[in-house]
Amino acid sequence: MNALHTLNTYILTQQPAPFPSPGQGGDVIDVQMTTPPSGDKFQVLLGVGLWAATAFLIGLGMMAGVKFAQSFADGTAGRGEKMMVVGVAVGAIITSSAASYVTWFME
Repeated sequence: MNALHTLNTYILTQQPAPFPSPGQGGDVIDVQMTTPPSGDKFQVLLGVGLWAATAFLIGLGMMAGVKFAQSFADGTAGRGEKMMVVGVAVGAIITSSAASYVTWFME
């Protein structure tokens, strides 16, 4: 046996066995969601904010596409135009994941 195995065995024997909380068997966890008192206002505010972010990303995506298409047609497509399109795509992914998290947390 090496020293790391001996140390690991010692640490595991010193820790108490994990027991489920009263009323929970371990295979099914009963979660009771409670919303804050003004949860509806927060949900509306977050929804409006996400719609504004989505509208902004749509406009920015159209502008980035037009700029890239113009510079590509001129033969001067640089790194900035390419990265702008990628940045819009990353922003859209972040916004869509934020929308699902807001829906999950505020239900």
